[in-house]
Amino acid sequence: MNPKGAHPIDVKVGTKVRHFRTLRGMSQEKLGEVVGVTFQQVQKYEKGSNRISASRLVQISHALKIDVRLFFDGIDPPVEADADAPMEQISRLAHQAGALMDKLPNQKVKASVVALLKAVAKHKDGSDDGEEAA
Repeated sequence: MNPKGAHPIDVKVGTKVRHFRTLRGMSQEKLGEVVGVTFQQVQKYEKGSNRISASRLVQISHALKIDVRLFFDGIDPPVEADADAPMEQISRLAHQAGALMDKLPNQKVKASVVALLKAVAKHKDGSDDGEEAA
């Protein structure tokens, strides 16, 4: 549902606010209280009918304990952006990995994934302490 005149990016960001708020089990009232707005204002943010300022979006990300960049996940970069730049690729991959790690069920699973990544990175560097690949 796109409110009349709402910019598609405002709607996407608002949808993500609602998604992460509900994942955290937080009510609109509680989020509003934490960031200093009414629950009606949170409703308008979530619908995209009111734009969220940069400072308010940072407050919301802190309240929801998420990286502020997650609100923009899936929004295409400008055409001028060099999507093939190595640092851009690394940043995008790190962002995706962080978002996926947040979805893992518990700390034990997260620790296992980190251990796997370390093992793969160690092997890739060739610093595998003399162990040979099978």
